[in-house]
Amino acid sequence: GNGARPLLLIGVTASILRDGKTLLDGVRQLRVEAQRKDRIIDQQQRALDAEIRHAAVLEERQRFARDMHDGIGGQLQGLLMRVRANRVGAGDIADELQSGLADLRLMVDSLDQPVAALDLALDNFRVRAGPQLDAAGITLHWTMAAAIRDATLDPRATLNLYRILQEVVANCVRHARATQLEMVFALSPTGDRLEIAVNDDGCGFASSANAGGRGLANLRQRAAQLGGTVAIASAVGAGTRIALSLPVSRLASQL
Repeated sequence: GNGARPLLLIGVTASILRDGKTLLDGVRQLRVEAQRKDRIIDQQQRALDAEIRHAAVLEERQRFARDMHDGIGGQLQGLLMRVRANRVGAGDIADELQSGLADLRLMVDSLDQPVAALDLALDNFRVRAGPQLDAAGITLHWTMAAAIRDATLDPRATLNLYRILQEVVANCVRHARATQLEMVFALSPTGDRLEIAVNDDGCGFASSANAGGRGLANLRQRAAQLGGTVAIASAVGAGTRIALSLPVSRLASQL
């Protein structure tokens, strides 16, 4: 029995080594297979990312084409028909062409950045609106809260915001007979809504269901398209106050 014990130990040791080698070979094969699958997943992810980018570019081109057709295209077509029918004056032609150019610039601005920082988008609008207000003799008082740096907008929302603000400025220039326009921008306490307060010292108008005409109706419609709300208060000789609340995205959610 004592003589057989070393042979038994040798056999057990050899068996353990053999099983250990088999186990290591299996682990190596699993590692190689896992690496192969990781490469396949990575290739599929890159292909999917490329497809998503292509679809996003295509969607953006289609959006731009729709905006051109429905926006400035429709505006110019309507103006052309009225010119041919001799139903529009030179002053109205100039105003509508100016409005069309402003809308085209806003469209281009909205495409500059795939996801725009809200404060930069607003600064860009102020640069655009400044000369228009100066030419009308209106002083702009602009206040923007620092917290707005933490919010972003996608190109579609940026364009809609630009058009809302342009509608506000255009109404003030065309109808208010104002000398002062105040625009205040802040984020809601939850940080997910842009709060805009607009006040002018113009002639105002009587409150009624149809007060403000098509311009303020457009303002309400554009705000609704963004999931926002608008409140308008005015009285003859007392100026106009507009309060807008629009949803925005937090910058942290984009990282």
